[in-house]
Amino acid sequence: MRVFGQDRGAVLVAVLILAIIVAVFCVTSLLLSSTESKGTAANIQRDEAFFVAEAGLEDEFKALSDTMTKSSGSNPFQMFDALAGKTVISARALTSGGINVGEYDVVINSVTAVDSFNRDIALTATGYVPSKSHSSPVTREVAAVVRVGQASSSAFRFVTFINNYLWFGDSMNTFRGNVGTNGVADLTSKKFIITPYPRFSQLSNGTFSGKLDDGGIYAGWNIWDGKHVSLSSPAKSDTGAYQMPFQPKVAMPNLKDLTLYEEAAKAAHSSIKVGSSTVCNAVLGDVPGEKSNLYLDGQDEDHPIVLNGPVVVRGNLFIKGQVTGKGSIYVGGNIYIGGAITYVHPLVPPPDSVDPAIQQKMQANLAANQGADALGLFTANNIIVGDYTDSKWRADVAAALSDPHIGNGEDNGGDAIPNTQAGRDGTSGTADDDVLEDDGKWTVSYYTSEDAALGRIPTGKLVGDVIAGTGEDGNGNGKYDRPTTVNDFPLTTPINSWLWAGNLPKIQNAPYGIYCDQINSIDRLDGVFLAGNSFATFTKKPTINGALYAGMVATDFRANHLVMNYDLRLLLPDDSSGRLLPKAWQPLMLLMWRSN
Repeated sequence: MRVFGQDRGAVLVAVLILAIIVAVFCVTSLLLSSTESKGTAANIQRDEAFFVAEAGLEDEFKALSDTMTKSSGSNPFQMFDALAGKTVISARALTSGGINVGEYDVVINSVTAVDSFNRDIALTATGYVPSKSHSSPVTREVAAVVRVGQASSSAFRFVTFINNYLWFGDSMNTFRGNVGTNGVADLTSKKFIITPYPRFSQLSNGTFSGKLDDGGIYAGWNIWDGKHVSLSSPAKSDTGAYQMPFQPKVAMPNLKDLTLYEEAAKAAHSSIKVGSSTVCNAVLGDVPGEKSNLYLDGQDEDHPIVLNGPVVVRGNLFIKGQVTGKGSIYVGGNIYIGGAITYVHPLVPPPDSVDPAIQQKMQANLAANQGADALGLFTANNIIVGDYTDSKWRADVAAALSDPHIGNGEDNGGDAIPNTQAGRDGTSGTADDDVLEDDGKWTVSYYTSEDAALGRIPTGKLVGDVIAGTGEDGNGNGKYDRPTTVNDFPLTTPINSWLWAGNLPKIQNAPYGIYCDQINSIDRLDGVFLAGNSFATFTKKPTINGALYAGMVATDFRANHLVMNYDLRLLLPDDSSGRLLPKAWQPLMLLMWRSN
């Protein structure tokens, strides 16, 4: 019995030890499980904090893009430069389904000037979960460097690009180069012949690479009557592949303020001569008492207009005749072309056939034209070709300006494009209608108190002022513009030596037609032409060797045969042919990104 009792005691001790071991195991398991759960929760919060910081970064990217729209033309980077060292967003909540996920701060660490037209902005976004004010929030940081800048508008990739409405009336049209518009492409002309050029993502040392597409006709809206289009030799019956409607909007240059271009002209020590006589330095009209209008007549090869870099003319420009050298003329008023403009060293015509060797032909054409002359004529207003006092000229151009399709004026809706009331689906009364078009109101955006608090109002502007280029402000001048008429074209200053610089004719203060060649003799225009408002002409057989761009309206040529030959040098980086091309804001470029 005593032995049995001892055995029972031993078993009891063993059971107790085993129970203790099991208990310890259970407690350990529970502690490990709790620790793992806490670790998992912490990891989830770290991920949440990362996404909150990312949201802050995207929020500020949008704000920087909005600042481009609100910036001043005279000092477009003023507001960006002022951001350096500032906390631009503080404890802003990120919500999902009404639930607060976290909060974020965004700091602009630095703003670095790359050159006159670009800034690199370094910024850091910090995400806090559950909130910044929490006693021990989980935090993550995301840092980035983005480039804010202006570059040559992508409109210059086309032989012609019309911001408002593409239409060249009832003439025969031949385009050697791609054609584009931000609005409707109306191809109801008698015949529309095009040589499309492939688009490439890169051009290095005169060699194209990274083919994007085969080129053709691009429209920000629809393409009407594309059946009228045919390709140049070899002819193809199916041109649908070369017609691309509903493309992304192309940013057009805004030349209402020429301050940046004046700075560039002065830095380049630019000038214009006629023959051997200098008639204009970098900026005409910037010195008190200086004449602001310029008259240029390149009478012959011995006395041509000689270009040397970009020049700014604050008043009006009258030009005709022979041109040599490389440069551009930015004009604050209208540009009047009184006769043919021809290069002394002309362009070799671009390729005129669609074939597998088109890339090599484009490269060869670029090489062949490196020594050709190069002229750019740019204004925010009008380019008037020919004698606007001629009765036939006035009647024809007036009819074109009053065409209801063009939408001549600034009641074209939120997209600033006419003929889009019914939206992309073409059905009125649906969700995508442009209800602001033709509503009798000028709808634009205005600077707010929030813009003021964030420093996004440029010098000279106040809360409540119009933000230029927004809504229905089609030409970006910040004020309502009524429809253009032929009465907007006449010179308000007589041509004489008191008001005009240049090689003025002996006959002065005469009727305007005296200074112009016969309408039908204006059959050739060598150069790149950009009119922020209207390009207006009436001539029988015009050939443009270069390119043509217009903002609000391109008037009907009523030509027997309009020919445009693209200057492929416009595809070079910032047109290294010697012309300083007009700039437009570019999308933000992400240069660096990292997270802790």
